[in-house]
Amino acid sequence: MKQGLSRVEGRGEAGSRNSSLKPGCSLRDGVSTCFGGFENFDSRRAGALRSAFTLLELMIVVAIMGTVLTMGVPIVYKMRHESALRKAVKDIIEVCSQARATAILQGKATCVVFHPREGTFAIQGGGSPSVQKPAAIGSDFINSAPKGSGLSGQLSDRVAIDMLDVDLTEYKDAEEVKVWFYPNGVCDELTLILHGLDMERDPIRAISLEVTTGLASVETDINKLRTLKK
Repeated sequence: MKQGLSRVEGRGEAGSRNSSLKPGCSLRDGVSTCFGGFENFDSRRAGALRSAFTLLELMIVVAIMGTVLTMGVPIVYKMRHESALRKAVKDIIEVCSQARATAILQGKATCVVFHPREGTFAIQGGGSPSVQKPAAIGSDFINSAPKGSGLSGQLSDRVAIDMLDVDLTEYKDAEEVKVWFYPNGVCDELTLILHGLDMERDPIRAISLEVTTGLASVETDINKLRTLKK
């Protein structure tokens, strides 16, 4: 009877010890062993798998990125690589504006010399022009100024001169021609039509000087340009 009670007590003590163990732990030979770490690892792994991207989602993201890059590359290229015609127009207007400012600030006539055959243009100044102004002043030609500095420029080989009219005279095939700017702000008449060989749309630009103000303007209307060329 005593042995039976001891066995029951032993079982009761073992049951009480087992009931005090944490979930996921077992008691063997008085040593408790827990497996909760593996369960936590499995749960973390399952959560990571649930938060990962599927192959289809990755393919959709790659497709969207490719579309955005395809649309953006031409825009970036145009921003970084200016067309030859636009650059030529900008350089000519800059040189003419600089010549006008020099004539007004220094109080002496200043000219822009064009070499149509070579496609170059630069500021030349000093003294006052005589009656034969195209032959006057051949002194300090600004050759030291780098191209695109606002004092000189060079047309690209992808830009052709369709018309170079100074004071109603055509000089497209001349060796050189001079356009004069005066201290009172007036200038010679100039109509310069350029043709861009690398432009498919709107390949023609016309630069003209307002004789009473010496300011340059650009015309892009194809109908007006045809009228000017006639």
